[in-house]
Amino acid sequence: MNKQSFKVLFHLSNETVNILEIKRLSLPDTAEKSERFHWLLFSEEYLQRLSFVSMSVTGETQNRCFREGLLEFTDNKGRFTPVPGCGKRSGAQELMVHLPEKIPAKLCQAVENYLSEIQS
Repeated sequence: MNKQSFKVLFHLSNETVNILEIKRLSLPDTAEKSERFHWLLFSEEYLQRLSFVSMSVTGETQNRCFREGLLEFTDNKGRFTPVPGCGKRSGAQELMVHLPEKIPAKLCQAVENYLSEIQS
């Protein structure tokens, strides 16, 4: 397999959802952060790029605020709470945190497909 065009920085999932932060390796470090870093929400039905708003850290908990919802996570668990009426899911998603180097091949391919679509 050829070299990946991205690096996974964070990977959280449950039985139905995967949330990844990726860094696009095909872009120079001078490119806008919003172009180099993408937060992606995958489910069996769809892929959605989350619209990053802000980030913060409270104790051991990292927080990422998106227009679509709030992601809170520690080293081993997380929760994504969608904004009511935004997106295709309702209710908080409890998530496990995974080592970013070990994403499943199917998910890796889905990210590659996403990147090839946005570059064309």
